[in-house]
Amino acid sequence: LFQKLGGDTTNALIITEGVIGYLTNEQAAQLSEDLYAIPSFRYWIMDYSQGRLRRNRLSRKLKKKLQHAPLQFTDKQPLKFFGRHGWKVNENIHILDEADRIGRKLPMSLSLNVLFTLFPAKIRKLGNETYGYVMFSRS
Repeated sequence: LFQKLGGDTTNALIITEGVIGYLTNEQAAQLSEDLYAIPSFRYWIMDYSQGRLRRNRLSRKLKKKLQHAPLQFTDKQPLKFFGRHGWKVNENIHILDEADRIGRKLPMSLSLNVLFTLFPAKIRKLGNETYGYVMFSRS
C-alpha cells in the first residue's frame, strides 16, 4: 500500500495522530522505517507524550476504557526514537501553548487545576515538555 501511494505522488504528508501509542516499540520502529523507505513520503505528523508525566496518571475510567486496547509504546523520548530512523523534527508544537493559541482549554483533573493555579509557569513547562504534536521531515 505504501509503495502504491508513494508511487502516485512526489510530496506526501503522513498523519498518524492517535496511532503510535497503541503500537509496541518494535511496531513503531517498523512503521517509521516503512514510511521512510518511500521517498515521496516527505513529512510525518504525530502526537506524542514523553518524559516523567507521560501516561503515569491515567484515571481509572480511562484505564478501564483502554483495557482492550492498551497503550504499548514505551520509549520515553519519542522524538529521538524516530530520529534514529531518519526523521528529523521540522516543527514541534507544545500542547498547552497550542491550546492557548486556538483559545481552547484542556480538560484537567481538579488536582492538576490546583497545581496549575499555584505554579502556572512550572506546570506549563512540564505539560509542554510532556505532550505535543511534531512534524518530522526526511533528514
